[in-house]
Amino acid sequence: MPPDMNIKKCTGCKEEKPISEFAKEKRIKSGYRSRCKACILKYNREWVGSNEKHVKEQRKRYGEEHREYLGEYKKQYYKENKDRIRKYMRDNWGRIRENSRKNKLLVKYNLTDGEYSEMLVGQGGVCAICGEPETAKFKGVVRKLTVDHNHTTGKIRGLLCNRCNAGIGNLRDDITILRHAMAYLEKRDL
Repeated sequence: MPPDMNIKKCTGCKEEKPISEFAKEKRIKSGYRSRCKACILKYNREWVGSNEKHVKEQRKRYGEEHREYLGEYKKQYYKENKDRIRKYMRDNWGRIRENSRKNKLLVKYNLTDGEYSEMLVGQGGVCAICGEPETAKFKGVVRKLTVDHNHTTGKIRGLLCNRCNAGIGNLRDDITILRHAMAYLEKRDL
């Protein structure tokens, strides 16, 4: 008696599943991949998570090599799907914001989300200057601590709250000006 052609055993989770749970693959004799879609998705997510820097470099290189094409493609796609995109963005703003933050960490500071978390734990979850947690909010949600970096070398110095980051930024990250400000406050402390 031939086996049921609508059922296939996954080599990943070892479960028998309907054939619709497997991706088609022309190069394989059966016409379907050996792992189910769920196992492939899980494997891919784990691989990307453990190879963040490699994936970032590949995506960056691809973006640079295909900049013109991607720009035109994005414009056309947005034009054709404007209402659907706007609805999606309204419905998922929190997740989009978090993904945008992670992308900014990688692009601007070459810092993965895991490395950011390690820095945050190393600082006890508080600002490296005032020693307090962040209190500034965006749309009712407390912001994450800001990555402070040397604007000349690009090297990361630590994580700061919004107030401290703005403070040293307004003093142009200049140690001499900071010392003058300290002296001023000490002399005129009433």
